[in-house]
Amino acid sequence: MQRRKLIAVLAVAPAIWPRAPRAQQTYRVGLLFPGATPTEKVPQVQSVLRGLAKAGYVLGKNLTLEGRGAGARPTASAVVADLIDIAAERRRLEKDLAAAEKELAGTTGKLGNDAFLAKAPADVVEKIRGRQQLAREEVDRITARLASLR
Repeated sequence: MQRRKLIAVLAVAPAIWPRAPRAQQTYRVGLLFPGATPTEKVPQVQSVLRGLAKAGYVLGKNLTLEGRGAGARPTASAVVADLIDIAAERRRLEKDLAAAEKELAGTTGKLGNDAFLAKAPADVVEKIRGRQQLAREEVDRITARLASLR
Protein backbone atom coordinates (compact mmCIF):
# COMPACT_ATOMS: atom_id res chain seq x y z
CA MET A 1 0.00 0.00 0.00
CA GLN A 2 2.87 2.37 0.76
CA ARG A 3 4.19 1.81 -2.72
CA ARG A 4 0.90 2.91 -4.32
CA LYS A 5 0.80 6.10 -2.30
CA LEU A 6 4.38 6.90 -3.28
CA ILE A 7 3.64 6.32 -6.96
CA ALA A 8 0.50 8.48 -6.74
CA VAL A 9 2.42 11.32 -5.08
CA LEU A 10 5.21 11.13 -7.67
CA ALA A 11 2.68 11.11 -10.52
CA VAL A 12 0.78 14.15 -9.23
CA ALA A 13 3.80 16.15 -8.00
CA PRO A 14 4.88 17.55 -11.38
CA ALA A 15 1.39 18.84 -12.04
CA ILE A 16 1.09 20.76 -8.76
CA TRP A 17 4.74 21.67 -8.24
CA PRO A 18 5.40 25.34 -8.93
CA ARG A 19 7.26 25.61 -12.21
CA ALA A 20 10.67 27.19 -12.16
CA PRO A 21 10.83 30.26 -14.37
CA ARG A 22 12.69 29.47 -17.57
CA ALA A 23 14.77 31.91 -19.54
CA GLN A 24 12.63 33.29 -22.30
CA GLN A 25 13.73 32.27 -25.76
CA THR A 26 14.54 35.04 -28.23
CA TYR A 27 13.61 34.48 -31.85
CA ARG A 28 15.48 35.98 -34.79
CA VAL A 29 13.58 37.05 -37.88
CA GLY A 30 15.51 37.70 -41.08
CA LEU A 31 14.10 40.05 -43.70
CA LEU A 32 15.50 40.22 -47.24
CA PHE A 33 15.06 43.41 -49.24
CA PRO A 34 16.17 44.16 -52.81
CA GLY A 35 17.29 47.68 -51.89
CA ALA A 36 18.98 48.99 -48.78
CA THR A 37 18.97 47.12 -45.48
CA PRO A 38 15.49 47.50 -43.95
CA THR A 39 14.84 49.25 -40.64
CA GLU A 40 11.86 49.29 -38.29
CA LYS A 41 10.61 52.45 -40.02
CA VAL A 42 9.94 50.78 -43.39
CA PRO A 43 6.17 50.20 -43.84
CA GLN A 44 6.60 46.56 -44.87
CA VAL A 45 8.69 45.87 -41.76
CA GLN A 46 6.12 47.63 -39.58
CA SER A 47 3.35 45.42 -40.90
CA VAL A 48 5.44 42.28 -40.25
CA LEU A 49 6.16 43.47 -36.70
CA ARG A 50 2.45 44.20 -36.09
CA GLY A 51 1.54 40.69 -37.21
CA LEU A 52 4.21 39.17 -34.98
CA ALA A 53 3.06 41.34 -32.05
CA LYS A 54 -0.46 39.91 -32.42
CA ALA A 55 1.08 36.46 -32.06
CA GLY A 56 2.92 37.54 -28.89
CA TYR A 57 6.35 38.37 -30.27
CA VAL A 58 7.68 41.79 -29.28
CA LEU A 59 10.75 43.41 -30.82
CA GLY A 60 13.47 43.72 -28.19
CA LYS A 61 11.72 41.41 -25.73
CA ASN A 62 11.52 38.00 -27.37
CA LEU A 63 12.24 38.98 -30.97
CA THR A 64 15.23 40.37 -32.83
CA LEU A 65 15.18 41.63 -36.38
CA GLU A 66 17.98 40.99 -38.85
CA GLY A 67 17.67 42.82 -42.13
CA ARG A 68 19.64 42.14 -45.27
CA GLY A 69 19.66 44.31 -48.36
CA ALA A 70 21.59 44.65 -51.58
CA GLY A 71 24.61 45.77 -49.55
CA ALA A 72 25.12 42.19 -48.33
CA ARG A 73 26.51 40.99 -51.65
CA PRO A 74 30.04 39.83 -50.68
CA THR A 75 28.78 36.56 -49.22
CA ALA A 76 27.09 35.70 -52.50
CA SER A 77 30.15 36.54 -54.58
CA ALA A 78 32.35 34.41 -52.32
CA VAL A 79 30.06 31.45 -52.94
CA VAL A 80 30.03 32.05 -56.70
CA ALA A 81 33.83 32.33 -56.79
CA ASP A 82 34.04 28.75 -55.58
CA LEU A 83 31.57 27.54 -58.22
CA ILE A 84 33.03 28.98 -61.43
CA ASP A 85 36.21 28.05 -63.26
CA ILE A 86 37.99 31.39 -63.41
CA ALA A 87 40.36 30.37 -66.24
CA ALA A 88 37.44 29.19 -68.41
CA GLU A 89 35.48 32.35 -67.63
CA ARG A 90 38.50 34.46 -68.58
CA ARG A 91 38.85 32.58 -71.91
CA ARG A 92 35.15 33.08 -72.65
CA LEU A 93 35.35 36.79 -71.87
CA GLU A 94 38.46 37.21 -74.02
CA LYS A 95 36.59 35.62 -76.94
CA ASP A 96 33.61 37.93 -76.35
CA LEU A 97 35.98 40.91 -76.13
CA ALA A 98 37.56 40.04 -79.48
CA ALA A 99 34.11 39.87 -81.11
CA ALA A 100 33.04 43.19 -79.55
CA GLU A 101 36.28 44.88 -80.64
CA LYS A 102 35.79 43.54 -84.18
CA GLU A 103 32.25 44.98 -84.26
CA LEU A 104 33.54 48.30 -82.91
CA ALA A 105 36.30 48.45 -85.53
CA GLY A 106 33.83 47.62 -88.32
CA THR A 107 31.33 50.29 -87.33
CA THR A 108 34.09 52.84 -86.75
CA GLY A 109 35.49 52.06 -90.22
CA LYS A 110 32.10 52.53 -91.90
CA LEU A 111 31.40 55.77 -90.05
CA GLY A 112 34.90 57.02 -90.92
CA ASN A 113 34.34 56.39 -94.65
CA ASP A 114 33.12 59.64 -96.24
CA ALA A 115 31.96 57.85 -99.41
CA PHE A 116 29.76 55.48 -97.34
CA LEU A 117 28.28 58.38 -95.36
CA ALA A 118 27.49 60.28 -98.58
CA LYS A 119 25.64 57.32 -100.19
CA ALA A 120 23.99 55.66 -97.19
CA PRO A 121 20.47 56.63 -96.09
CA ALA A 122 20.23 58.51 -92.78
CA ASP A 123 18.41 55.67 -90.98
CA VAL A 124 21.18 53.20 -91.92
CA VAL A 125 23.83 55.59 -90.59
CA GLU A 126 21.86 55.96 -87.35
CA LYS A 127 21.63 52.17 -86.97
CA ILE A 128 25.38 51.86 -87.41
CA ARG A 129 25.97 54.64 -84.85
CA GLY A 130 23.72 52.72 -82.44
CA ARG A 131 25.66 49.50 -83.10
CA GLN A 132 28.92 51.39 -82.54
CA GLN A 133 27.68 52.71 -79.18
CA LEU A 134 26.54 49.23 -78.11
CA ALA A 135 29.88 47.74 -79.17
CA ARG A 136 31.77 50.43 -77.21
CA GLU A 137 29.67 49.71 -74.09
CA GLU A 138 30.19 45.98 -74.52
CA VAL A 139 33.98 46.41 -74.81
CA ASP A 140 33.99 48.52 -71.63
CA ARG A 141 31.80 46.01 -69.74
CA ILE A 142 33.89 43.00 -70.77
CA THR A 143 37.15 44.82 -70.02
CA ALA A 144 35.92 45.68 -66.52
CA ARG A 145 34.78 42.09 -65.95
CA LEU A 146 38.17 40.75 -67.06
CA ALA A 147 39.92 43.19 -64.72
CA SER A 148 37.80 41.95 -61.80
CA LEU A 149 38.84 38.35 -62.50
CA ARG A 150 42.56 39.08 -62.27
